[in-house]
Amino acid sequence: MTKGGATYYYHLNGHGDVVALTDASGNVVVQYEYDAWGNIVNRRAGIGGSPGNPYTLGA
Repeated sequence: MTKGGATYYYHLNGHGDVVALTDASGNVVVQYEYDAWGNIVNRRAGIGGSPGNPYTLGA
């Protein structure tokens, strides 16, 4: 994903759910945890905060 001139990369779990975004340097900018029903129960912003993410569960 490219936003504001920066490139971010999606990281998926075995179910295809987005569990993290990293920047071009490999820094984690946001991580997601889901409950058994696919609801986000924890969202942790890392370096630089989150650029926003249109995809989470089942991207």
